Amino acid sequence: MQFAIHVPATPPPIAPTPEWYQVYFSAVLETDEGKALIEMVRASEAMEDRLRQLSSSATGNAEEIQDLNSALTYLRLLLQTMKSESEMLSWH
Repeated sequence: MQFAIHVPATPPPIAPTPEWYQVYFSAVLETDEGKALIEMVRASEAMEDRLRQLSSSATGNAEEIQDLNSALTYLRLLLQTMKSESEMLSWH
């Protein structure tokens, strides 16, 4: 018995990565603390802008809105953690 595997002639289209994803991941992966803070502010601004765009659009992408909200939450927690660690270090 032979099995045939269907391979499409052209690959399915890949949705373009929103700009805020790139800025966000760049910020989260930055290892230099000073640069990371600057990148996190940039990412936060880009994400807030995108949320405003999606909110004003009649065809807002629910999945992207959820991704944005999750990423913003994580970014805020990361910033709070960095701030707390910085304050703890200044007490020593």
